[in-house]
Amino acid sequence: MTNASVHLWGTNGEASLFSVESIALVWFIKLCNSKESKDIVIGLQVVFSNNTDLSPDGKLPVLILDSGIKVSGYVNIVKFLSKDTHFNNSEELENDEETSAIVSKQDRLLEYALMNFVDIEMSRLTDYQLFLNTKNYNGYTKKLFSKLLYFPMWYNTPLKLRSQARENCQEIIGSIILEDDEEFVESKAMESASQLAQSKTFKIAHENKVKSKQDLQQVKYNLQFDNRLKNCVRNWLAARSKLDESAMLSADILFLANIYVQLNLPDGNRIRSLLEQTFGSDFMNSTSKKIDTFIHIPSIDLQQRAPHFKEQGNVVMSLYNFACKYI
Repeated sequence: MTNASVHLWGTNGEASLFSVESIALVWFIKLCNSKESKDIVIGLQVVFSNNTDLSPDGKLPVLILDSGIKVSGYVNIVKFLSKDTHFNNSEELENDEETSAIVSKQDRLLEYALMNFVDIEMSRLTDYQLFLNTKNYNGYTKKLFSKLLYFPMWYNTPLKLRSQARENCQEIIGSIILEDDEEFVESKAMESASQLAQSKTFKIAHENKVKSKQDLQQVKYNLQFDNRLKNCVRNWLAARSKLDESAMLSADILFLANIYVQLNLPDGNRIRSLLEQTFGSDFMNSTSKKIDTFIHIPSIDLQQRAPHFKEQGNVVMSLYNFACKYI
């Protein structure tokens, strides 16, 4: 039993599509509620506060115990909640039981390694889709924050997260110079256009030139992303096959949440086609079926509550938390 609250990205009682870890953690809690491991999440309150100030590393999800201890990130939270359920190796075990304990310990290590692999590699690819794929960012991600945050945070936050995604995804897109940034290019082109000529025809020509360059750049980035995604899934499948494939592991939940997010963004059909062409329809059907299982687990057993005033990301509390950093 855990007396604590877990703070997530989301609204209307549902985890936000832009936060893979929030989705994965809700699925983990739902799965625990429907299994023998229900004791893991008894006393755990789910709060969609959308307030990163509550987290020591400025990211959600974060688990806050009644004692004040904070644990951030899906991997760390799941490991913390599950620590008492793991089978402990004991020197008193003999023969088959001792061998079983060693195998179990090795499996735990591999599962933890898999979870970290997904947390780093797969989540980085999902960040690319959310923030650096122009179709997804302009069509979905950028618009989402007005529903999650108070003004003016809903304007600054996606820009900040996009900048972080650029830094994290340099292996995919390279080091973007300002001239490759669509917002910079557009602003400079429009400034140049206004200085050189005021005609509508000239302005349209410059806008088309900028858009053409951005489209070509996006195609190049998407091709690099496609190769990274295929390699990532191949490595996942190879490592996952070494563990019990009939069991639903914490690493599986995080992997499925990443796939779920990528498939449900505006450019999701392209990702679905890529995965199906590379890994076959059986893989996609199996993956979709597992995702549907989590989606249809009722949320009625989740102990949800609204954030208290001090837990909200409103202007007053944001200024208060900002000031506390310098006191």
